[in-house]
Amino acid sequence: MRRYRESVLASLVEDGYTVIDADDADDDESGAVIESVKAASQELYASECQAIANSDELSGAELLKLQDKRAKTKTERHQQRKAELSRRYEIDVTPDLVEKDDERRLVSSTADALLFDTEAGVFDKT
Repeated sequence: MRRYRESVLASLVEDGYTVIDADDADDDESGAVIESVKAASQELYASECQAIANSDELSGAELLKLQDKRAKTKTERHQQRKAELSRRYEIDVTPDLVEKDDERRLVSSTADALLFDTEAGVFDKT
């Protein structure tokens, strides 16, 4: 595997991909690729939020069983997330709620990280 990079690039070309050297790409083309990737990412995230909102409802026992399960299918992860959101907020789960919860979690975990004293192992509430 001395020429791993070349081997991978050759395989991509064989599979029909167009390989462009980043040094040779112009700024307009690079910007278009970046925008395309961002759009695809947003589309995938929106479909993930929709899939969670559309998942089946779980009973309390079913949720506990899923929480204890280590290997979950995508459907089971969606069902668990919906059940947890439904219990946390006590309202119907919508794609908008899933997104807002994701944003809250990010803000909350950042704040928690800033408040956590790693040496003492406690939260600093001052």
